[in-house]
Amino acid sequence: MKYDDASWHSDGDFPEDLPPEAGATHAGMFLAWSLLQGLVGEDHAADFPGELEQLRKREVTPGKYLMILDGKFTDEELNDEGNAFASSYFDFEKGLYLADYESI
Repeated sequence: MKYDDASWHSDGDFPEDLPPEAGATHAGMFLAWSLLQGLVGEDHAADFPGELEQLRKREVTPGKYLMILDGKFTDEELNDEGNAFASSYFDFEKGLYLADYESI
């Protein structure tokens, strides 16, 4: 399941003064926080060990980290607990993440 895709935000009505990668910021922040909280999926950890280490060391921004994944945030990135949380909190229709993100 795809939670988000940076291209969903950079196509159409997107500020001209921002690069398309800016569409990855909000999802990248959620994903980075989730991964750093131990909610990383086994396949993701196996496929991106060096990149995860860069994230842990704050050598890559959350948005750039998501762009390493082609801008796509899917259920494969998280473990079962992470997906349970993401499907309720990050969900665009019923979740609170975007409202919290915008308020911060």
